[in-house]
Amino acid sequence: MIYNVWVIDAGVMEDCGMNEVTKRLNKKQSAKGWTNYQLSEESGVSQNTIKYWYNSEAHPEIPQLRKACAAIGFPISDLFTEGNMVELTPERKAWLEDLESLDHEQKELARSLIRGLRSKK
Repeated sequence: MIYNVWVIDAGVMEDCGMNEVTKRLNKKQSAKGWTNYQLSEESGVSQNTIKYWYNSEAHPEIPQLRKACAAIGFPISDLFTEGNMVELTPERKAWLEDLESLDHEQKELARSLIRGLRSKK
């Protein structure tokens, strides 16, 4: 799932998907066994701010989310993605760049070729 996140003044984010983001943060926090007080102490984000996030009274700011995520021990990107992410290695990036340079018909031909090669395994 992809969230539409708007970054506005001072990095404040507003979007309906933010409830899901704060739920994920809370889940990771709970898995670590931390209270809001412990997260506050470890991250430097005030306990009231964390409470406001979880009660949907305030939207998190990116710098604060980064601090909270770092304190718990995971990248902020985990809050905005579902499932397993695939690393974009230099080889994969080159494949994607090559694919983007093709027109629609060429992409269909490449897709057919790749599927044919896979079916021969």
